[in-house]
Amino acid sequence: MTGQSESALPVTLLSFKAEKQENTVLLTWQTTEEKDFSHFDVERSAAARNWQAIGRVAAKGNGAYTFTDTSPLSIVHCPLLPPENGR
Repeated sequence: MTGQSESALPVTLLSFKAEKQENTVLLTWQTTEEKDFSHFDVERSAAARNWQAIGRVAAKGNGAYTFTDTSPLSIVHCPLLPPENGR
């Protein structure tokens, strides 16, 4: 990517993984660059339509993060989102 637009995300995601662990799901991700945001919002949806917030993880500047979904659904879409407009 050359140049940045004003709508560019304030994070560069290096990896993202979801692992089933007995009755929970462990989400792990790693970033290489984070700019001007305070946290990640973790949401999930069974049908990729109606999203439910399930947690928030504080930003560290860059590095490795984890989040455990303690009540996972059988089918889940789980985006990892920086807050919108300072939300």
